Amino acid sequence: MNGDFIILVGAPLARAIAGWAQNALTDDKISQLEWKKLVETIFRLGVPAFALYFGMNLSVEISAALPILADYVFNYAVKFIKKQKEKK
Repeated sequence: MNGDFIILVGAPLARAIAGWAQNALTDDKISQLEWKKLVETIFRLGVPAFALYFGMNLSVEISAALPILADYVFNYAVKFIKKQKEKK
């Protein structure tokens, strides 16, 4: 269970920090909005991971991966839609 908890917490946390650092550190300033976005991302990925693991009894790997995968798909869909609107 200890290793499971590390994966369950670590995977969403690592994804949130990686994405946040990529955006926040480009200008060498970390604004209050960027801190808020980090916390939002941790909750957006962490809460579903816990819900899938404890509520639906899925494996820890699937529970940690599904929210991250959904987040990537959603982010790329938003970027694609924005690009399509800019072309018009």
